[in-house]
Amino acid sequence: MRALSACGVRARPTFVDDAEELWSLRGQASVALDRRVGERIREDVAVPLASLDRLQRAVDRIAARERIPVYLFGHLGEGSLHPNFVVPPDSAVARRVRNALLTTALRLGGTISAEHGIGSLKVPFVEREIGPPGIEVWRALKESCDPDGVMNPGKLIPTRAGRRSSRSPSAAGVARDRRVAPSAARRSAGGPIPDRASPRRRAARP
Repeated sequence: MRALSACGVRARPTFVDDAEELWSLRGQASVALDRRVGERIREDVAVPLASLDRLQRAVDRIAARERIPVYLFGHLGEGSLHPNFVVPPDSAVARRVRNALLTTALRLGGTISAEHGIGSLKVPFVEREIGPPGIEVWRALKESCDPDGVMNPGKLIPTRAGRRSSRSPSAAGVARDRRVAPSAARRSAGGPIPDRASPRRRAARP
């Protein structure tokens, strides 16, 4: 307890002998917040352990500046925190909060997503974390595995300037149509199938 007090912990800790029970309690945190506060921003950032206290103070400052409640839990041994800011997720305040939090995580040498992924909301911050070369590697992997762009379009990878990040299913269908053999295209249009045999083969026929 003396060591915790020296680190700034004021409340007495709760000790749980059974690790499974502790994990179960941790898993109920989101359920409890759903019941208590309702809609909110549920974030997921991580920083080096040496910067964890700075991240925690930044979370408190962001909440105080926006005058909104925040609930904080996470995986301290990994430097990962889950700040839950009580604010409508689609509001201007939510955008400011997310921007401030992710910017802080990157400034502290951390990551914008410790375990829950990028999705579409965090795409604008991806290049700031891994840089343009990293983005190009991701794009190359994506295009090699999903050339038609039908797997989670618009997620994870920033859009190139002047282009969409991936083709829509309708665009993919057009691309596939362009690859159809001419005879198949004519057949689908109801036209005749031409004799595609070479002149030499036609000459050999009776």
